[in-house]
Amino acid sequence: MSKSAVDPNSRILLTDSYETIVKRVRSAVTDSVSGITFDPVKRPGTSNLLTILSACTGNAPAVLADRYSASNHGALKQDVMEAVEALHKPREEFVRLREDKAFLAQVARDGAEKAREHSDRTMKDIRKRVGLS
Repeated sequence: MSKSAVDPNSRILLTDSYETIVKRVRSAVTDSVSGITFDPVKRPGTSNLLTILSACTGNAPAVLADRYSASNHGALKQDVMEAVEALHKPREEFVRLREDKAFLAQVARDGAEKAREHSDRTMKDIRKRVGLS
């Protein structure tokens, strides 16, 4: 999975639904070597899944690889899906905020006001420095 790849199926976003997460993780490319090891050069797909799981759990990828050494990719993918889904609170908050049009309008107004205040101070300073005030 890669956030810089053009294909949207190459990444998991915090805003993805659980169904999308499941689809993307299940379709993640892995190899046919038995067992799970962390080797980004020789086993990039497996290593990527371990890295995602590591980011969700806080355990080092190598430690996770040891834990899954006798497992298969299906078990690893299932745990990756569950770990990513455990991060559902930011997604729910994003959806809630995106639908709160009044809140978004207020944030935009507040931001515009702060920008105006900042630009007024900057322009006042510029005018003073070039002798226009």
